[in-house]
Amino acid sequence: MQYLELALPLYDRRTAIISGAAPATPEEIAAGEAEQAKDDEDHSPLPAGSDTAPIPEFWLTALSNHIGISEQITEADRGALKFLTDIRLSYLSDANQPGFKLAFHFDKNEFFENDVLEKTYYYKPEIDYSGDFVYDHATGTEIKWKEEKDL
Repeated sequence: MQYLELALPLYDRRTAIISGAAPATPEEIAAGEAEQAKDDEDHSPLPAGSDTAPIPEFWLTALSNHIGISEQITEADRGALKFLTDIRLSYLSDANQPGFKLAFHFDKNEFFENDVLEKTYYYKPEIDYSGDFVYDHATGTEIKWKEEKDL
């Protein structure tokens, strides 16, 4: 949990940049360009003075490019995921029921009324022989679908 607390300012900054609430600084852009150049030999830098905020459909793009998640996203899901603005992680504080929660924050959209959809994953109280947590069950927010928009 202590590492999550250390990372929270970075997550807040990421959200501000993605949403356009605070544009990336020249230093942040330069650092991003340097990282991209290391990973992509064909990378060409952004033109000077490029408008970098907000970043449309950031989370849809990120999830669509994730090797373990992309194949689970249907075409119908893509419509709703365009409205995803942030994903936040928190750990459960109950030592007898370890786990974590993912909170998916959405802009107003045509699919459902919820602003936040949460999925909580619970582990069994005992760990397995390898020292890993063992999945027990998960619960999620009841989605309040708009009429004829249930995916």
